[in-house]
Amino acid sequence: MMTQTTHVNAADLRNAHRSKSDDTRESADRLARRMCRFVLMIVCGVSLPACEELNDQPAAREIGSPATSSRVAPESFCVVGYLPDYRVRSFDPRSLQFVTDLVYFSIEPTDDGQLDLKRAAPEVLARLREWKVEYGIRLWIAIGGWGRSERFAAVCLENERRSKFVDSLVRFCLEGDFDGIDLDWEFPDDAAQRRAYADLIVELGQRLDAHERLLSIAVASAQALPSRAWSAADRVNLMAYDGPSRHSTFEFAQQAVRRVVRRGAKPSQVALGIPFYGRGVENRTLTMTWSEISDQFHPPLQDDRIDDIYYNGPATVRRKVRFARGAGLAGVMIWELGQDAADATSLLRAVHGEVWLP
Repeated sequence: MMTQTTHVNAADLRNAHRSKSDDTRESADRLARRMCRFVLMIVCGVSLPACEELNDQPAAREIGSPATSSRVAPESFCVVGYLPDYRVRSFDPRSLQFVTDLVYFSIEPTDDGQLDLKRAAPEVLARLREWKVEYGIRLWIAIGGWGRSERFAAVCLENERRSKFVDSLVRFCLEGDFDGIDLDWEFPDDAAQRRAYADLIVELGQRLDAHERLLSIAVASAQALPSRAWSAADRVNLMAYDGPSRHSTFEFAQQAVRRVVRRGAKPSQVALGIPFYGRGVENRTLTMTWSEISDQFHPPLQDDRIDDIYYNGPATVRRKVRFARGAGLAGVMIWELGQDAADATSLLRAVHGEVWLP
């Protein structure tokens, strides 16, 4: 039987930082208010030359190297799982024994700074709260995401609307007993929108901090944000997949972490995204969940490709978890839990086994 993951609350998570080494943690004054620093997909269109350029950088010696690595203890390592609204009814909650954080995806802003809650039915939210208590996990609500971000600009660029939006988010978080909010604007178009998004992140982070709630931002590794945005977030959910060609290789994950750290994130903020699905190498619109791949093809556990579909098998998933722990990252993040296999080939079980490996 696998060891049960130990879960901690938001306050404990912040306090745990005080004992971390200076090489991978922020200074004590920030650690007093901030936890280990959450979603989003790497933009499909990141060029191969950009990836090759990262290979030439010395950052590989800065993150996860023998000289600077601080292997994260299992009880401090976050396993963040997204669960979209369209998966809830078919989802087996027993999988939640292997995660520390559940992110419900997602609600949206409205043009006037309110919340579009059509995907947040009261009975669904009640079920999420039951799971939170039963499995001792942190519960987050995601805002935005792919195809759900078109109103961010209208809300963020106007001060009064942005303030109203922050009020709406904080109220929804507190009334719904969520531990944190995950912001996922895909994507700001220009410098003005990036500045406005940073304003939202800072203002929302301050409000949530006053209520001992957490803030994560879902980002692509190529996504630029003002420095104040990175420092205002508790966690950065880095979706290191949907890259070019073989969309989620181990090397691509390393490059994604190095890039986002160069842009301003701390390693101790970053949750490394791992896909529980495959995508076509030539036909980019072709996707299959890991459950479908495992059931139909029964591939060797060390393989990552079947026909045109590239995916992360159990061996690669475990390797990415080892990298995240050795690099002093906050943890790993999964898109998404409903795509996993329910048998011994489960990728979530592979994550859990690697986290708790002696």
